[in-house]
Amino acid sequence: MGKEVKVKPIKMPHTTRTLGAPKDWDEQQHGPCVGLPITDSAGVMYSWWRPSWTQRLLVLAGRPIRLSVVGSSHPPVSLDTLP
Repeated sequence: MGKEVKVKPIKMPHTTRTLGAPKDWDEQQHGPCVGLPITDSAGVMYSWWRPSWTQRLLVLAGRPIRLSVVGSSHPPVSLDTLP
């Protein structure tokens, strides 16, 4: 992997808990795993992310957004924005 600027997860006023690294997480293989603040609601876990200004400009210019899931199966996911 090249040098990456990652979108940062943020804590919201309605955050209900923070997920930590999985017990078998390998930092050497996957890099650091920071805590992920989430909001639990009706069986769904929501996380909130703030892209940098550079990332916002790249998306505006048509660059795609990449979702990375570590593991061998892909859970149901959704990306959206709220007004």
